[in-house]
Amino acid sequence: MTFKSAVTKFPFVRTAIVATNLISPKKKVIDGVARLIVKTDLAILSRKDNLLIVQATEALLSESWDDLQRRNDADLFKDAFSANAIYGRLSSRAVLFILKKQKEGIETSNFKSLAEIKASFMLEASAACGEAIKTPDAASDSAAPPTAASGMVSLGDMSDPAFLASKEGYKVGGLYVCKTEADKAVYVLESMDETTCSFKSQADAVTGKVFEKKVAYDSLTKTFKPLPTSMVDKQYVKLSKPPAEHLPASSPSFLKDVEKAQLYLELFEYAKWHAASDDSVEYYLNPSNVRSKLNAGKGSIKLVPATDLQRISHKSVTSQIVAHGPNEAQLFLDAPLKPRSTDPKEWKAVTFSPFWWVKSTTISGEANMKLTKMKLGGWSVPVFENHKAVKANDVLLYFEKEEPAAKRAR
Repeated sequence: MTFKSAVTKFPFVRTAIVATNLISPKKKVIDGVARLIVKTDLAILSRKDNLLIVQATEALLSESWDDLQRRNDADLFKDAFSANAIYGRLSSRAVLFILKKQKEGIETSNFKSLAEIKASFMLEASAACGEAIKTPDAASDSAAPPTAASGMVSLGDMSDPAFLASKEGYKVGGLYVCKTEADKAVYVLESMDETTCSFKSQADAVTGKVFEKKVAYDSLTKTFKPLPTSMVDKQYVKLSKPPAEHLPASSPSFLKDVEKAQLYLELFEYAKWHAASDDSVEYYLNPSNVRSKLNAGKGSIKLVPATDLQRISHKSVTSQIVAHGPNEAQLFLDAPLKPRSTDPKEWKAVTFSPFWWVKSTTISGEANMKLTKMKLGGWSVPVFENHKAVKANDVLLYFEKEEPAAKRAR
């Protein structure tokens, strides 16, 4: 059994586990083997989320052992058996409590907390020594957390789960995130008693709903974690009124997106109502080109630069296709993705727009298409139009002057 701590090996807890198993009830002895505490119980105890309760139990057993030794050295016990019996009951009660197996032990006790177990131990020890018996409340009071004035930490504190939890960063008034909530709601730790911590969520900003949760100490670290320091000051802080340039109606970036959307919509509407022009062509690969499917008279083919919305931009280093709109707006259009194979299964991100398939030629007589302007709504958009009749299977080409070769320096 390996505990998630580099500070202690928990010798008192380990001894108490062995001792508790040795006094297993008959119904828990199978084939001569005590099975009150089994391997799965040990695995549960050694989990990281149970570290707080195991630390509290170790402190309780260690403190109580020292107390019994002090009494024994002072010859307060009538016989050594009394001290051993008291410590044995304490050990078994503590182990069965943290394993949630109290009803399976010999005593079938029902303690609500380690503090109750400690109070019972103090009563038995005092009675065996003939001392004045403190009430459970008085015994519990002796283990109260240290005040800010005293700054003292007692052995009683180290056996108190609430105190140990506070040392791990769980304090009343602190902010925590519930690990089991999908929305990662922020909760306030409102109170800590002997057995549980009570959390209350901040009111939801939209619905105003508030949620409450009670968590046992052995489930605390796996249910809640402290809100990161970087986020503490970011919870529900009221902002000043946003300046006009950050509101949708006047935000420059928002208005630029509106311009792109308006042009995209115009291209989409044209492509939808003039789909016949797109259907009058056929696409070819290797090399890519587009051809007339039928004989077409002059001016009967008009191809607009339809493209994906994300390929319309206010700046481009690759595109020479520019649309001009209202208020001197200027948008660049880039070609959508083309297919790389003839298999339609691989065309998932492909948009077929014949405009982008028209090829250039440096031979003027071969060209049958030319760039012209067309009004689409408030936009002036470049389009390809056949400036002469074409025949079926003719490749659609536009004329582009051949750039003179750059002269080499002598």
